[in-house]
Amino acid sequence: MTRVAPQAALIVPVREAEPVVGELRQRYDATAAIGVPAHITLLYPFVSPNEIVEKDLRKLKAIAKQTTAFEFWLSGVGRFTDTVYLQPSPSAPFISLIKAFVDAFPDYPPYGGLHTGSIPHLTVARESKPEALERIEDEVRLLMAKQRAIQCYCNSFALIVNTEGRWVTQQRFSLVASETNGD
Repeated sequence: MTRVAPQAALIVPVREAEPVVGELRQRYDATAAIGVPAHITLLYPFVSPNEIVEKDLRKLKAIAKQTTAFEFWLSGVGRFTDTVYLQPSPSAPFISLIKAFVDAFPDYPPYGGLHTGSIPHLTVARESKPEALERIEDEVRLLMAKQRAIQCYCNSFALIVNTEGRWVTQQRFSLVASETNGD
């Protein structure tokens, strides 16, 4: 068995997307098979699980206490070089959370600093062959055309960790309830 270096990430789990894209994620996104739920990544990589200290958790709790829960929709389909994804709308609340995490944890830029900026997205598929990715993108677009928008509600973010080859939720951080939806 190959040993995996401990990893951690901050995500917004999107349970509302699972019934729509869960089967596609199982086929086309290897992280689904190792415990990663449908989600929007806020910060990855994050502090290694065996290096997270109480001070880090306090920072996360403070960010949660300063963030109001919000509604969003997934409807647009986008594509990176090797990824097909759903676009959240509005994206501003996710960008604000990402900025708060980067400010609080400057040693952990999104995606290790590989990309300039961070585009909030829910990964549906990863594929290195462009022609296969194009076919998958067509499949996702057709599905979303039938589905229309997926209405979602973000009332927390999660710290997920991978220490033994499987991702698990270590802790959830509740956001401030909004006045329009007291979830």
